[in-house]
Amino acid sequence: MTRTTFLVIILALFSMGQIRPFQGKTRPRTGDVAPAIHLAKVVQGPELADINFESLKGKIVVLEFWATWCAPCIDSIPHLNELADHFEGQPVQFISIAKRDSLAKVKKLLKRKPIKGWVALDENDKTSSAYGANSIPHSAIIGKDGKIVGFFYPRRITEQVLQNIIDGKPPIDSKPQPAVDNAGH
Repeated sequence: MTRTTFLVIILALFSMGQIRPFQGKTRPRTGDVAPAIHLAKVVQGPELADINFESLKGKIVVLEFWATWCAPCIDSIPHLNELADHFEGQPVQFISIAKRDSLAKVKKLLKRKPIKGWVALDENDKTSSAYGANSIPHSAIIGKDGKIVGFFYPRRITEQVLQNIIDGKPPIDSKPQPAVDNAGH
């Protein structure tokens, strides 16, 4: 195998997510106990000390990792707000975690684009790193039992996904769909 072929294979595997750069820790997997939440500041929500899985026990937690400078993150805000409205009063808590953003920048953005749910800063990337949020937007859903249900792109989190989790079902229907012929039947 030539060096060029080897590099092409490595780059292809890396881009497909088959190889991840060394980060000192592996990303948690579905079914793992959720890593602790370590945040720097709360912008909106309860006191910092109250944002932990002990106080959130019995709730589904949607962690959204984002930044003020990330256009896809900002584009996801209305969708997540709709979900927060739909599940208001139900055991679902949305927590938006700004990666490496200043308090001033986040407050300025929130005046233009309010976020429903709690908003906090992860200035040192401790929580983001623990959840493998190396690219953003990145969402993790934690079940009522404190275990990771899955990782999602924010727009892939739907009312049905969250309702399934509330109902104790897998987030996405894994049943095989009926075959469809070329005519769409």
